[in-house]
Amino acid sequence: MSPDCGRRGIEWRWELAPGQFTVHIDVQQMEQVLVNIIKNSLEAIDENGAITIQTSTAPSRMLRIIDTGRESLRSNGSSCLHRFSAPSATARESGSP
Repeated sequence: MSPDCGRRGIEWRWELAPGQFTVHIDVQQMEQVLVNIIKNSLEAIDENGAITIQTSTAPSRMLRIIDTGRESLRSNGSSCLHRFSAPSATARESGSP
């Protein structure tokens, strides 16, 4: 994904909480989730955009992926985060959820 980002002028930004914390997850499933979210972000971003990865430990552990992509690809501008756990949640008209 990084070579494509460089060609399109997409910047990666990291805003990580200090220190380390442990979460109990299925690593392979989480990796697939992150790959899918980042691919969706890349599809929504025009040239010279940015993807920001944020972590937080207060008030709870959190991972956020924020992009500067077009809102029109996000279910008419509404957030899809509330549907994150739904097995078929997607804001795109085609493709895999």
